[in-house]
Amino acid sequence: WERQQQYPNRPVVGVSWFEAAAYCSWAGGRLPSEAEWERAARGPRGNRYPWGDEPPLDASRANYGWVLVHVTPVGLYPGGSTSETLCDMLGNAWEWCGDWFGPYEAGGQEDPTGPRDGKYKVLRGGSWYNNPLLVRVSIRYGFDPANRFHDIGFRCARELIQESSRSEE
Repeated sequence: WERQQQYPNRPVVGVSWFEAAAYCSWAGGRLPSEAEWERAARGPRGNRYPWGDEPPLDASRANYGWVLVHVTPVGLYPGGSTSETLCDMLGNAWEWCGDWFGPYEAGGQEDPTGPRDGKYKVLRGGSWYNNPLLVRVSIRYGFDPANRFHDIGFRCARELIQESSRSEE
């Protein structure tokens, strides 16, 4: 923790799934489901990459491939941001999701949920440590939720509160 305090603008890494989930709960949120993570990474149009369908991944859009050998400040790659201004959906740090890891169910659900239980939790997005084949929106990885690693972090999700329209009587 002391080392991470030296870099307050970098993502927190080296946390287990349990620690990430506890922090999100403390902050009034939760870890995103795998489907929510993918929707956030692809944007409202279902793009191939967070920034659109072209151009492909390159070093101006994400931290990957052992170039810098550590996580970088959030937002250092604005060209890799989504149309909804989410930063670092690819590269920099793997991100824990709330779901258990397992095969996708048949049936093409719009918002699929993972298995009810399992051995591994879902990681998405790839990291600075990975080659380009693992730094894609479509890549998913299962990892022991009790383990920590220097390139695994998280982001919190929160429920959107819709204002109800009421007519005045």
